[in-house]
Amino acid sequence: MMLPRIFIQPKTTFILVLSILFSSLLKAQINPYDINGDGSLSILVIGTSKSIKANSDEFSPFQIRNELENILTNDPSLTLSINVVAEDIYRTKTVLTGIAYDWTGTNVNHYCHSLVQYYFWPENRTSRIDNLKGEDGTDWDYVVIGADPEIISSIPGFYSLGLNKIARKVVEGGGKPLLLMPWTKSLSDIGHFEEFTYRTADSAQVPVDIVPAGLAWNDLPSGKIDISTSHPTPNGAFTCAAAIYSHIFNQSASSSNYVYDNVIADITNTSIGNASSQTHYSGGITFNSPYKNCGISDTALIYNHGGTSTENGILGGLQWVVSQGQKTLQYGNTPHVHFNYGRSSMGTTHLYVIDTSTFDYSFGYPLQDNAITGHTSMQYGIDQRVNETDVETDLGVALDMVEQGELPSARNVPLRTIISQMIEEIPGVNIFPPNDNWHLSNDVNKAIATYMYTVLTGECALDGQPEPVDSTEWRTWMAHKIGYTTAWTMMYMEGYNPCYESILSIKKNRDLEFDFITYPNPTNGRFSIDLGHNHNSISATITDLVGRKIHKETFQNRQYLDFILDEPKGIYFVILEMKNNKSVIKIIKE
Repeated sequence: MMLPRIFIQPKTTFILVLSILFSSLLKAQINPYDINGDGSLSILVIGTSKSIKANSDEFSPFQIRNELENILTNDPSLTLSINVVAEDIYRTKTVLTGIAYDWTGTNVNHYCHSLVQYYFWPENRTSRIDNLKGEDGTDWDYVVIGADPEIISSIPGFYSLGLNKIARKVVEGGGKPLLLMPWTKSLSDIGHFEEFTYRTADSAQVPVDIVPAGLAWNDLPSGKIDISTSHPTPNGAFTCAAAIYSHIFNQSASSSNYVYDNVIADITNTSIGNASSQTHYSGGITFNSPYKNCGISDTALIYNHGGTSTENGILGGLQWVVSQGQKTLQYGNTPHVHFNYGRSSMGTTHLYVIDTSTFDYSFGYPLQDNAITGHTSMQYGIDQRVNETDVETDLGVALDMVEQGELPSARNVPLRTIISQMIEEIPGVNIFPPNDNWHLSNDVNKAIATYMYTVLTGECALDGQPEPVDSTEWRTWMAHKIGYTTAWTMMYMEGYNPCYESILSIKKNRDLEFDFITYPNPTNGRFSIDLGHNHNSISATITDLVGRKIHKETFQNRQYLDFILDEPKGIYFVILEMKNNKSVIKIIKE
């Protein structure tokens, strides 16, 4: 193998070469599967024991965990201690909820099914997030992330949003996220799961590997496809465990002394090996969902709504974001109106309207809870409350749009998901205005409006505007960022976006004029970039995962760029810009 030519300034050459050699020797003595180097192989398996839709297939982690532990503990080549734990996404809680003008609140049952709800579920949230980061008693080497097949099937953009949030926490803690491809009992939709699992992992904000267990299951002969009331079935759970094992160790689970079914193990290993060289999707997303981009390019956006106070508040946000995007907003009630928007329930008036003869698109949102309980109850109310016919949650509205056949014109506004992110990312954010226990604050309305504007146009209204220093302007800037990035991820299933510093994943560097090598990566802090040839002028900006600028420098007539990253271990980005080209390099500091 030809090694890349390394050029460093003379003073640092000897030290860096020694550093690279020492790092290589050190890693050679550490078991490569023990990512955190603690002498154990710790794997967390996440899945759900109950689907959000009655009579739909769950994807439980418990039997997968058992089979994986059996394979690992009986592998004679492994000298590590083994720790495999299953974590159930599904949970339920009765929550005091202030609905409309009920100022005392009503006890309402809430349910958790999605990765997003699992991430934001308030009960024991700190411990749960710490656990994902390996900081709650177990330092995970791998976190295997499964999900409710119904959510992937109907609203894959929401699945992508959840994966990005959870995987980011895993990587922050030094673990490796593995995305498990599930399936339903009907294998007719295996192509859908293949496409959207791979799209989600390939465009995640942090490195995520695929474990395509669903492809392995699809490759099994009919005699190995067992039937069970549980999902996955016993053979299905073993297939998942064997797929995880094959992905990590690059060999069949039949290498273990644990004998369940070596034929399944060997077929699974072949499927996992073949998947790495196969094409799993092509072109843009054509699947119709409540989060699909509308693609409106007109400079004048025509809207309609029913006139409630909540809708008027959102209108104020729309007026702001449309003006920022240098477009105009006009009211209309005769064909063709670009969009109408309204709530999903609470009476028979002021609802969003599906009427394609007049409205191209219709945005529906769940009514907010009031300020008596809203800061907490809306974080519980992302997925489902009461039962699956209730449409006062984000997924209640989205799945009802699918069930009622309102696509392709219906669009869901995930109001509670947006608010939950604002609570997490904007310290002291006001969800409700001062002395107003019912309506939403200006910043929340701007975040919601930004989400709608992005889904309508695919554009970033604040493109090119730097992060403000003023605290009030910063909160508005963050509201826009949350609305925009939520829409982008759910539309395109991408953790990267072209507005907030992360325009391209490293996999797309080959499409640019840049032809560079980064070394060493992972790094202990010192690394270099070889651009391939001299560039007259190139700027490099280093940011962390949330886009905070750490360092910016412009280089003149340089081929080799040297950096020292004096920051904690984690994921960082180097954004290189030259003329009209931009590329992002992902740097891992160990």
